[in-house]
Amino acid sequence: MQVVVLDVRAVPALDATGLLSLESFVRRLNAAGVKVVVAGIQPQPLRALARAGWRNRKGRLRIFRSFDAAIARARAAAAATGPEARAAEARP
Repeated sequence: MQVVVLDVRAVPALDATGLLSLESFVRRLNAAGVKVVVAGIQPQPLRALARAGWRNRKGRLRIFRSFDAAIARARAAAAATGPEARAAEARP
């Protein structure tokens, strides 16, 4: 599985236009089979996403306040579906 990490640590606020752009971007990535990890989200953008109905979606979207936790989760997701994992699944 491909994973994209969006580092939003430097984003103190998210308005309606930014939310629509982010939603469109995430939708396109998910349609291409790419999981999105939002990393280091600050309180106001997190509230904006919550008000818009954004939730963690298994295999598609994860939102983390902690940047380090987000990176660890993205690495685990990528490793779980990498070439080694697929080779292990193919073994009898």
